[in-house]
Amino acid sequence: LEKQLTTADEKLSDLQTLSDHAFREKEGLVQQLKDLQQISVTLKEEHAATLAALEGSKVTMEKDCASLRENVKQMGRDQDVLRETMDEARTHAEKEVVAWKEKLQHSQNECEKLEK
Repeated sequence: LEKQLTTADEKLSDLQTLSDHAFREKEGLVQQLKDLQQISVTLKEEHAATLAALEGSKVTMEKDCASLRENVKQMGRDQDVLRETMDEARTHAEKEVVAWKEKLQHSQNECEKLEK
């Protein structure tokens, strides 16, 4: 009986050692889980901040693109106005040339009359 008690005490001691080891391992795993949860929270916050920054950049870029499109349209309108102005200037210049040629011809005619 005494031998059985000793064996039982040894087994109980072994079980206590295993239990202590399992408890420490469980505590380590619990801490790892807590650390992972904190990392997860941090990553979610960083992800949300990054998404917000990207959304802000997207909105800014869309506004810039819209502004650029409007600038291109305005440049087209300005180009049309400039083309029209140049056409008017060319027409006016051509009329001036014709008028000056007529004056020159008239002057040459007057000179010829005076020479005769």
